[in-house]
Amino acid sequence: RQRMLMRCEGNPLYTEELLAAGLDGRGAAPQSLRDAFMLRLERLGEDTRRALRVLAVARRADEPLLAELAGLDLPTATEALREAVAGHVLEAGADGRLSFRHALLREVAYEDLLPGERAALHLQLAHALDRRWAAGAAGDAASVAQIAAHAYAGGDRRLALLASLQAAAQASAIHAHGEAAMHLERALESWPHVEDPAAAAGIDHVELLVRAAAEHADESRAEAMLRAALAEVDAGAEPVRAADILERLARRQWHLSRGDEALATAQRALELLPEGRDDAARASVLAWLARTTLLRGRFRDAVDAAVSYTHLRAHETGRN
Repeated sequence: RQRMLMRCEGNPLYTEELLAAGLDGRGAAPQSLRDAFMLRLERLGEDTRRALRVLAVARRADEPLLAELAGLDLPTATEALREAVAGHVLEAGADGRLSFRHALLREVAYEDLLPGERAALHLQLAHALDRRWAAGAAGDAASVAQIAAHAYAGGDRRLALLASLQAAAQASAIHAHGEAAMHLERALESWPHVEDPAAAAGIDHVELLVRAAAEHADESRAEAMLRAALAEVDAGAEPVRAADILERLARRQWHLSRGDEALATAQRALELLPEGRDDAARASVLAWLARTTLLRGRFRDAVDAAVSYTHLRAHETGRN
């Protein structure tokens, strides 16, 4: 129902047409709606249709951007867009950007593009928005997320990787963890297609996997990412890093109701952290073990972990 509502934007006629076609909010619009929308678009002038092809990919854009990518001078683009507004195809928002009056109308215009034409427009949009972003004229924080999406759709995986990482950081900063996870998934997909991605991104693949897992609400997906990260780490050379991943993995396993496995994983983390190697990391694992063994009814193990934690913290406090 929610998909249907979002796609039809509350229009009862469009809802009726989708239901009559046996759709549940997914799949291509029925031919009856496509024909009606295409007729409205085809009545417009050539310059207007060129601008609309760009907007179908951009979703929302201002006049200068549409003029640039449609290959029109600004006065010509303005007149073309005015025709679309007068024809009830477009509407202007309070922010000065234009968009299609209805999502299904944009959908039909987008699907009318040839695959190569669509990819080329995504790429041009990504680069144009990136230039604006670099010049400090992006306009809003959503721009970097748009750059990432268009770069990925247009095949510029290096730009998609960098923009996705930045968009994820922005989303995480405002606790939009689902959105951050989506951006980091795109970064992971882009990673193998970029030359020397670690140098470009400033982080390695393990760190990317760990960050993505931390943002994910899907416990199973997060566990898979942490296992992949652990497989890439040499525990002998980087025991503290391996222990950190193991602790994160243990927490996810606990949330997946695999308590015994979670405790065994945390114990593996503890074994990589003998006293004096990294007391803060060791204390974190001990604190978690004390709580979880208590919840599992393993009281002696809980007391041992709590005592070890207390001694470690006391020793740390004494050193400071």
